[in-house]
Amino acid sequence: MKALGYTHREVFSVLYMLATTWPAFYGKQFMQENKILITTWGVACLAMSAFTFLPVVKIEDVTLMFVSALLPFRCHCADLLIVACWAGF
Repeated sequence: MKALGYTHREVFSVLYMLATTWPAFYGKQFMQENKILITTWGVACLAMSAFTFLPVVKIEDVTLMFVSALLPFRCHCADLLIVACWAGF
């Protein structure tokens, strides 16, 4: 028997949407003290749930894979630049 997620990808969307409520289990005080973290968590979960509704691409695109591998490094460099500017370097 196959896992339900392999045949019905929408199941993962439901699980990601349910995951947005996870910070609520830490209590009201945690949610009040970590509003940015909770907002980021919720946006990330909802963004991930959108991908399961997209069609499955069964063709490899080497250029797309290469660019997506370099993207985190570019974002990290931008973060370093922001920190350097903030620190006055």
